[in-house]
Amino acid sequence: MACDWLLIDGSSMIFRAFYGVPASVRGPGDQPINAIRGFLDALARLIVQRRPRQLAVASDQDWRPQWRVELIPSYKAHRVAEPVPPLLEPQMAVIFEILSAIGVDHLGVADHEAEDVIATWSALTAGTVEVVSGDRDLFALVEDPRVRVLYPEKGGLAVVDEAEVTRRYGVPGRRYADFAVLRGDPSDGLPGLRGVGAARAAELIHRHGGLAEVIRDAALGAADRDYLARAMRVVEPVLNLPVSLPAGRRDRYPDRPEAVAALAARYGVRGACDRLVAVLEELGAEVACVSHVEELDPEVAAAFAVWIVDWKLPLFEAWGGASGWCRQVRQIRRQARIAALGRMDEADREAAREAGVTMRQFQPWLVSRLRALLATQQPAASSEQPGGGAPAGTRTPRILLAEDNAVNRRIAVLMLADLGAKLETALNGREAVALVAKAPYDLVLMDLQMPEMGGIEATRAIRRIEAATSRVRAPICALTAGVLNNERDQCLEAGMDDFLAKPIMKAQLLEVCRRWLAGHLDASPKQVSSAGGSS
Repeated sequence: MACDWLLIDGSSMIFRAFYGVPASVRGPGDQPINAIRGFLDALARLIVQRRPRQLAVASDQDWRPQWRVELIPSYKAHRVAEPVPPLLEPQMAVIFEILSAIGVDHLGVADHEAEDVIATWSALTAGTVEVVSGDRDLFALVEDPRVRVLYPEKGGLAVVDEAEVTRRYGVPGRRYADFAVLRGDPSDGLPGLRGVGAARAAELIHRHGGLAEVIRDAALGAADRDYLARAMRVVEPVLNLPVSLPAGRRDRYPDRPEAVAALAARYGVRGACDRLVAVLEELGAEVACVSHVEELDPEVAAAFAVWIVDWKLPLFEAWGGASGWCRQVRQIRRQARIAALGRMDEADREAAREAGVTMRQFQPWLVSRLRALLATQQPAASSEQPGGGAPAGTRTPRILLAEDNAVNRRIAVLMLADLGAKLETALNGREAVALVAKAPYDLVLMDLQMPEMGGIEATRAIRRIEAATSRVRAPICALTAGVLNNERDQCLEAGMDDFLAKPIMKAQLLEVCRRWLAGHLDASPKQVSSAGGSS
């Protein structure tokens, strides 16, 4: 279910990206970029998975505010020795510089943590909110059905709503902060009430109703009451910072294209930036369907960024056919992206190219192909700039299959025979890396278990090559007998983009290829060519 707002605890997620992506991931000049790439890719995945209408990122302007330390001196004291790892510190500034150039709202407030910014934003909007954070303090914001927290765990993001708070801690869903104060939180250096563990904390809350009632009615000494009052101010996120709710999205992305291009080149993260920009264009996307000629006015059509057009539809006759209508739309909105559906002869294809059609599809088409249009296609040249961009289908895409089993390789070659792509094969991960080093591929199908070098190690090596040479990031699809949650996480952390379970079915294999090669495949089937290792 799409939410109105996706609020990201940037500091928390950047730390997770830093430790989740190998330090060996380096950019030009051997500078560390693992946190940069990991965070940008994680943000793109979150947008695709959660489908928010608006997005903002909060950061720790002060990870250990003095006012919290004065209330509880032990607050985060154990982290003082090394608050930010030396290799991460320079990357944090770069991440926020890239977000600014792309157009992602982000904010830190002096003397406050990211949780305080998120809490204030949540209080300022009446819409539905999903908070992404590894900080349990934000569980205090959970409010059914409006606010919930997406908490990173080993198996993925845990959705924490009031029922989940109750299941985990045995207290009413909106009483997490009360529970944390009573029990304590070692991760934040909060000692809790002496002699009170999880069970006792839950019991006190159930008996008295909440922390304020515990302070008022329970048999406590003056020192305990004083501690509880101070700890509550430390644990509860601040709800009333002097900030406003950001816009949450832009009319277009990136906000400053030249700055994004310069940063991407400087740090070797062009692929990560491109992916984030592509998915940001879906923020707040509206879908409409037209069936009458009155609804096809080009001025109205220009309000939409993407059009999927049946090329033979009679409705277009008033504009001289679909090509005439597309040209008028392009005159009003040059950056519109248009996909043509239906079989087209050579004259149709030439007319589509001249009209600036971005890609062509056969019917029936699938949702995944529409996502490919939204996520991977760049706007075609306008009709006023003929020849400004390569039309769809003018280049044969290159696929690399890394598979050590000769039978599996042969079956894949046969399955892909009519795709219209050039297929090359490698017998192991080391061969695959060597082939990629020579020339880029449009798609890599990577077996996980191979001799000499497995698929995950090979993927990491390929991503390093791309970073070092500033290449466009090639999609890599894992081929495996069964993807468990931890194995899937390893694949994603290594830089893989998709998964295919063995035994591979032809329909699934073709769908994956067409999804990632959208815009490269020609409208007419071709015989696949095979090169590389033995098959």
